[in-house]
Amino acid sequence: MNRWIVFQQTASEGPGNILPWLQELGLSAQIVCLWEEPIPEPLEAFAGLILMGGGMSANDEKTYPFLRDELRAIEQFVRQGKPVLGICLGAQLISRALGSRVYRGDVPEIGWFPIQWTPAALNSDLTDGLPDIWTVFHWHNDTFDLPSGATLLASSRQYAHQAYRYGKHVFALQFHPEMTRQLIEEWVNIHLEWLRRQNPGWPDRILKETEQHLHNLEVYGQRLFFNMIRAALSPEDGHSVQTETM
Repeated sequence: MNRWIVFQQTASEGPGNILPWLQELGLSAQIVCLWEEPIPEPLEAFAGLILMGGGMSANDEKTYPFLRDELRAIEQFVRQGKPVLGICLGAQLISRALGSRVYRGDVPEIGWFPIQWTPAALNSDLTDGLPDIWTVFHWHNDTFDLPSGATLLASSRQYAHQAYRYGKHVFALQFHPEMTRQLIEEWVNIHLEWLRRQNPGWPDRILKETEQHLHNLEVYGQRLFFNMIRAALSPEDGHSVQTETM
């Protein structure tokens, strides 16, 4: 099966570069806009699950009831040994589904900041072709405890838990490797007044640093994505992935 499902949490936080990356791997995807449509059944029809970010908390299921169904879907994919990738809120939801606490962090981490891979990540194929220290795009207030049995892959100066792997098939990324220029500009415009209240120069700094770091984010983001999918869909599982572009 080459058909994946992508859970989109809000209208402004689309999959960005995820869709073309999936296509390059010979995989198709169905996007589900959770705020306006139910999760399709049966989930067994999908080979993998990708969870995008969102402005709500992973603990907000009373305000956003679809989060309950999403958590159940994550549990099902994990239980069945199918690939799961969560980005930002998606990573926090995976953490909740695996029994870990999600909570408000000390400071917002918004904009361009470096992450550093752990020895476990550097000693694996996941970081092939990636710099040891990589400046990536962040946009979050919440963080999470590392689930029991998970392997920490990356940290930043502000947040220790930036990426982890659970078993062979589950990957959680607090940062955003999928970003495009259009998405970044849209997020800055949506939150412009809030950003200015935090720091008047913040919006301009984000856009200026986007010019410096976006190309590497796109190149290395694709490489990381391919490495994760290749690791999750290894030949012994009976899957094949087109990796010629890696």
